[in-house]
Amino acid sequence: MKNLKNLFFSNLLIIFFISASFSSAEIKINSMKDKLPMNSDVKIGYLSNGIKYYIKKNSKPEKRAELKIAFNAGSILEDDDQQGLAHFVEHMCFNGTKNYPKNDLINFLELTGVRFGADLNAYTSFDETVYMLQLPTDKPELLDKGIDILEEWAHEVSMEDTEIDKERGVIMEEWRLGKGAQDRIQKQQFPILLHNSKYANRLPIGDTNVLRNFKYETLRKFYREWYRTDLMAVIAVGDFDVAEVEKLIKKHFEPIPRLKNAKKREEFTVPFHKEILVSLASDKELTMPMAQIYFKSKEAERGTYEEYRNNIRNGMIANMLSNRYQELTKKPNPPFLFAGGGYSSFIGDASAFAVVSALKSDDMMKGYNALLTELFRAYQNGFTKTELERTKKEMLRAMESNVKEKDKTESTDLAAEMARNFTRGESMPGIEYEYELYKKFIPEITIEELNALMKSYISKENIVISLATPEKEGIKIPTENELLSAFNEAFDKKLEDYKDVVPDGKLVKKLPPAGKITFTKDFKDLGVTEMTLSNGAKVVLKSTDFKNDEIQISGFSKGGTSLASDEDFISASLASSIINQSGLGSMDETKLEKSLSGKLARVNSSIGGLYENVSGSCSTQDMLTMFELLYLRFTAPRMDMDAFKSFTEKMKSQLETQNNSPRAVFNDTVATILSGYHFRSNPITQESLAKVDLNKVYSFYKERFAEPGDFTFFIVGNFKLDSIKPFIEQYIASIPTKNRVENWKDVGITTPNGKIDKKVFKGIEKQSSVRIAINGDYQYNRQNNFTIQALMEVFSIRLREVLREDKGGVYGVGAYSRPTKYPNEKYTINVMFGCNPDRVDELTTAVKDIINELKSKALDEVYLNKFKEIATRERETSLKENDFWLGSLSAYYQNGDDINLI
Repeated sequence: MKNLKNLFFSNLLIIFFISASFSSAEIKINSMKDKLPMNSDVKIGYLSNGIKYYIKKNSKPEKRAELKIAFNAGSILEDDDQQGLAHFVEHMCFNGTKNYPKNDLINFLELTGVRFGADLNAYTSFDETVYMLQLPTDKPELLDKGIDILEEWAHEVSMEDTEIDKERGVIMEEWRLGKGAQDRIQKQQFPILLHNSKYANRLPIGDTNVLRNFKYETLRKFYREWYRTDLMAVIAVGDFDVAEVEKLIKKHFEPIPRLKNAKKREEFTVPFHKEILVSLASDKELTMPMAQIYFKSKEAERGTYEEYRNNIRNGMIANMLSNRYQELTKKPNPPFLFAGGGYSSFIGDASAFAVVSALKSDDMMKGYNALLTELFRAYQNGFTKTELERTKKEMLRAMESNVKEKDKTESTDLAAEMARNFTRGESMPGIEYEYELYKKFIPEITIEELNALMKSYISKENIVISLATPEKEGIKIPTENELLSAFNEAFDKKLEDYKDVVPDGKLVKKLPPAGKITFTKDFKDLGVTEMTLSNGAKVVLKSTDFKNDEIQISGFSKGGTSLASDEDFISASLASSIINQSGLGSMDETKLEKSLSGKLARVNSSIGGLYENVSGSCSTQDMLTMFELLYLRFTAPRMDMDAFKSFTEKMKSQLETQNNSPRAVFNDTVATILSGYHFRSNPITQESLAKVDLNKVYSFYKERFAEPGDFTFFIVGNFKLDSIKPFIEQYIASIPTKNRVENWKDVGITTPNGKIDKKVFKGIEKQSSVRIAINGDYQYNRQNNFTIQALMEVFSIRLREVLREDKGGVYGVGAYSRPTKYPNEKYTINVMFGCNPDRVDELTTAVKDIINELKSKALDEVYLNKFKEIATRERETSLKENDFWLGSLSAYYQNGDDINLI
């Protein structure tokens, strides 16, 4: 379920996925009220029983199919004695169907390489429930089996009494996992935010009294009434034959009978109110104050040209307003930690224009007033032509990139859009058609109409002002009267126009002579080339066609904060974070971001314990900009006192209430213990933050990036080797060298020996987090790494089977390993889960029993087969991903391994 406070952000960045074959000449709009055409590349049909289906061939990833079944039914349809049962039904679909009793369905799918949670999952929201299954298509029978599983979910879920009772525990643990400050705040806010609406009382997780005590037939009744053919859509996208899949859908779903005398699927509303409603909520465990202002309105008809054009306009306003708020966060004493705003669908039949801000605890009214001032400045005076020009560039470039990737779009994204088309009426004309609409609508949108639209958002009716605050001694919490008075005062106050400072000039004003590529080595079997440059740097390149419009870059050098003295460690540890927010060269961060409008390129730096790193990416046509940014990260970092003050002020405010969070305290404690209480692993405090010195920050950063010859860079993506060489020579090989070779130092951070049993008592909920960490010496090599990966997969499956399925004691549990080669060869195995405090000892004992079982018994071959199939399938897809190659090449070079073994 989406958190409501984030709902209005969902449409700020509009990303479109489906491809079509239209040209601009074919777009003829008779009326803006007309519906957009459907993508002709998607096969859409209806069965005689009312089931709708969508089918599309797509080869990303290859030999895979993304299957979904969507229901226009969610928690809003529950009766009072069914609260939480829409979500409960979702769980039961994985606990036994007619042909897959109990957990046979998960066992069968894992043996085909499907990972539970990643490839097999579902979600329930207020108005919809969607099931997702990705499976291989290289064996024809698997596709038939997959669609058969969708059919079983549609009308053959077993709902056995014993399985229902076992799942009660799992559901209760999911409920328990969600308990905390945000949940308690939400319960205070929803009755006001969703004033007089049924949505306020139908959170998908439900009512615990109902979950513990409902009768079996009550659950089955919800399933029978709402999992029905007129509310159902079957979706298939993947590397398959469309006609064959259509036959399979008809074979499996046509026989399902239409429900007789079906209940009407009612549409629910969010009633309007003339008065301004104020929601004041507080909690002892909240870590930062949050202010939100909603201007609610009736949602426009979906799927029309008018709605599409309005979505573009709404995106423009959201972009410009959020950028203004972002500028304020970069001031020396920022009024808030972050803020943003925009218009989007809200819930039910309502939309909302909303602004949200994370305030500073020591002066909430200052941040709230700043939030209001920029909102009403835009309302009164509008936006500027230069802001609009940048926004138009950004939106068109983003769409251009999406069009270029039309044949490389993931099947899961395509299938998700089809599900939204069915459940929410989202238009689905295809990416090329949408691009033509962008090219038609964006140039004709004027600053005058956007400013008029901004005025239409704001009124003094149907408003909710919401403030959530931590409870802590010394924090002054505004009253309802103060919030209302500030709102009315800001609404009526005459505000000055926004002054848009437009940067001029190039990113790199003067370049040194280009360097040279002095040596080249080819790894032909991998399609990888290694270059040595005249300044000593190495560049490793792999040209791919996995994405049409993507190039990624990374780089590392040995050293990191291990080379900082103990006295300067705090400044060194924050150096890259501060410098990254300080701009580059003569431009502060605000000017830099404005100068990059219309460019899809970024490069950031970071400094870890043992290495300094750079990472970035770009569109193929913005490769020059990416290399310029990379060059400036080395040669022109910026020491900016305003950026430094902004960073430390925001961090100081966050630290004031950070320890309100039980999870934060628990995680900090674990990290401290596992480091042997080494001071370099301690969490940052107000006291340590006060020791950060900008001169030390800047000098340490400069020192770590002063030697390009220590760096190995990796570039992966859609480029030609000959075309990228001049960029490498000009922007990497030209960086001045000191001919210095460095290495990291072992600063003595070690995991403690022996058994440590630590209990952390914090928090007001009956809730426990458990972490079991097993550490030891290790021989770091390829075989051991693969073996421990296999062990973790088997261990995680057994943990799920015992702790979740047999005992009903957890919602999620898993094991992961982290073998390290440097500074010492060590392994760490972690098991983590949340549970009822009364069951900690029982479940911890169960984990130890599983460990002893894995150590002492011959492993059932079925678990090894699951691992082998999952690992093989994941490797098949990862080999076609830029991320995989960038990460693998970097890891192999860091560890001194033979990259031919990738």
